[in-house]
Amino acid sequence: DFVISGKINDWHALSITGNNTTQLVAQSYFSGCVGTQKDIKVPMGKIWSGDLPSNTRTETFSLDVRCSGLRAGTKLPVKAYFEGDSSGPGRLELRSGGATGVEILLRGGPGAGVALPFYKSQAIEMTWQGTDTEGELYTLPITARYAKKANTKVVPGRADAVLNYIIEYN
Repeated sequence: DFVISGKINDWHALSITGNNTTQLVAQSYFSGCVGTQKDIKVPMGKIWSGDLPSNTRTETFSLDVRCSGLRAGTKLPVKAYFEGDSSGPGRLELRSGGATGVEILLRGGPGAGVALPFYKSQAIEMTWQGTDTEGELYTLPITARYAKKANTKVVPGRADAVLNYIIEYN
């Protein structure tokens, strides 16, 4: 039951009574997507410079993302692209002060066959993995390997690099 009253300058001008049944339905609020690991370190190990031209040894890791506030089983189109010192798709430059003439080749996606993109327009789709108690899980498997840069002399040293990811979702 409800009553609607209206007053104008302390004068009781209106009174409406009634009854009704209303069903209130609340949807979860989509809050966004975040990486499940804050700092992913990929130890690449050591390699002899003479082996670089034919190096096939890869390190595998994955970028895992959780999207929260969605109804269970909702599959968003989640994509990722990357930022870092790069001479092109799938190529990550090393930090200065270490080895030279070497870069890290990065591939991702199903079968880890796509060169990681460094532009939003080339973002690659992440694979939906399922639902957990905190949201929807997505993954992007990635492989990394050292490679010799073309027409460059290799100078041994530390081979550190930094790669940032940007998650795109609607």
